[in-house]
Amino acid sequence: MNKRWITLDLDGTLMQNPFGAWVFPEVASTVSRKLGREHDIVAELIAEHEK
Repeated sequence: MNKRWITLDLDGTLMQNPFGAWVFPEVASTVSRKLGREHDIVAELIAEHEK
């Protein structure tokens, strides 16, 4: 039986976190476009996560 590994890169040494650079900006753009105005949804997402 071969061993299978799941690894996590928690400190960003192997891969940069895609949320700050790609996911959050894409979500913010989509929400603002749907609302027809700028809206800081990222701050709301982070606040909800921290809650």
